Amino acid sequence: MQFWNKQTDLEKNTGIEKEGLKKWFEERLIEYKEVTGHDGSGWRLEVDGFKDKAYDTKLEEIGESIVEMWNKLNKNSQSLY
Repeated sequence: MQFWNKQTDLEKNTGIEKEGLKKWFEERLIEYKEVTGHDGSGWRLEVDGFKDKAYDTKLEEIGESIVEMWNKLNKNSQSLY
């Protein structure tokens, strides 16, 4: 999964969106990697819960991991801000 800022966020350049998302991930114990835009102006947060699996891995082999990630993403279902 990838989460990134929109053009309007670049213009505002407040950073609140990224910090809110990072906190949201951390509260759910979800590991992420921060990637800066090619010109240093943008940002992207990447979540890869299945990095050790090939794209064509059978669902039966990763089903438990998918449910675990789903549960983390839905924890408390509260706003990012």
